[in-house]
Amino acid sequence: GWTRARALEVLADAWGDAPDDTAIEVDRYIALPGQALCYTVGLREIRRWRDHHVPPANRQALMAFHDHLLDLGSLPLPSINREMEVFDAHA
Repeated sequence: GWTRARALEVLADAWGDAPDDTAIEVDRYIALPGQALCYTVGLREIRRWRDHHVPPANRQALMAFHDHLLDLGSLPLPSINREMEVFDAHA
């Protein structure tokens, strides 16, 4: 129920971004309200996969994980999940 002006104010206070950047974010959320939710779900899944496959402080495994994930390209989360189930960071 917020106005655009209220959203701009809250986001600017919370993030401290430049006004133009804040307006872009607010306008994107207005036009595509599910975008932030989709982004957050994807972020959580990627972190879950990383935590499962990459030992702490293992830079090589982290790089292998990132390479593998990016090589998959743009896929739906269930497809990426299938690919990540067989991923071995030490391979």
